[in-house]
Amino acid sequence: MGLSQIIAGFLSAMVLISIITYFGYTLFVSSDRYVLEAKNLERELLVSSNTKVKILNLTVTSPNNVLLEVGNDGNTKVIFDEKFDVIVDYINSNGERRILKLNYESPSNGWTVLNITRDYIDPGILNPHEVAFLSLNLSEDIGSGTLTVIICPEYGYPSQIAIKVS
Repeated sequence: MGLSQIIAGFLSAMVLISIITYFGYTLFVSSDRYVLEAKNLERELLVSSNTKVKILNLTVTSPNNVLLEVGNDGNTKVIFDEKFDVIVDYINSNGERRILKLNYESPSNGWTVLNITRDYIDPGILNPHEVAFLSLNLSEDIGSGTLTVIICPEYGYPSQIAIKVS
């Protein structure tokens, strides 16, 4: 009787371990599948939202101020806030290269929205085919060299423009 109980216990333990292993493996495989599906859904959402901004013009208005003209070539609205990235790359008046991410509505090393043309629907939001004018305020004067500005909404494609400053 003792040997048959040991064999029965051993078989029961093996069956239990097999069941736990099977369910653990199934859960692991299905969780990977859900992660991949979530990533594909996120990618499709970004592509379908078609958020595209385009820098139309760049003008240096003073030694430390730049006027940026931005158009919305996409199909979705663009909100100007701290999640909208504005990056500048320039040579300062001392000949040193500066690469800065500007802060939203900051008076120094920051940017603000001056105006949005034909902004009748959703005031303050850049709708498709509207044009916004952004003021970029730097803490240092821009020197001679190349001034590059890159913008990118939270979900969307970046836009870049570069000009020679003398």
